[in-house]
Amino acid sequence: MSLKNHFELLAAYNQRMNSKVYEAAGHLSATDLAKDRGAFFGSILGTLNHILVGDTIWLKRFATHPSCLNSLREVADIQNPTSLEPLGLSVTAAAEALGVSRKTLSAVLNGKAGISPEMAIRLLSLLIPHRRAG
Repeated sequence: MSLKNHFELLAAYNQRMNSKVYEAAGHLSATDLAKDRGAFFGSILGTLNHILVGDTIWLKRFATHPSCLNSLREVADIQNPTSLEPLGLSVTAAAEALGVSRKTLSAVLNGKAGISPEMAIRLLSLLIPHRRAG
């Protein structure tokens, strides 16, 4: 199987599984969606949010790649979050807590810089303080 065919297979699988998950979640009440299940992201809603954010980040990366297909061009216009304030954090406070510069954290949040596995764990511990990553 070619690399292209492999990625097409993975994308089709991802689309099919997302549809099944969203369909199943659609049968749950708001209370059941928000209930803490003891999972890493807490609730089913938290997990769905994680999936949506992850898919959006990857699609935006693909959409801004020079060899991008036209069908993804609109994804590039989806706005990135500009604040951590809904989480009770400013970018400056989060950067200080992580021991990095504000400029470094802004680059990560805006998809301009990658992160190490260690930084990913530190970010998760900061953003989801009731769950301990690692």
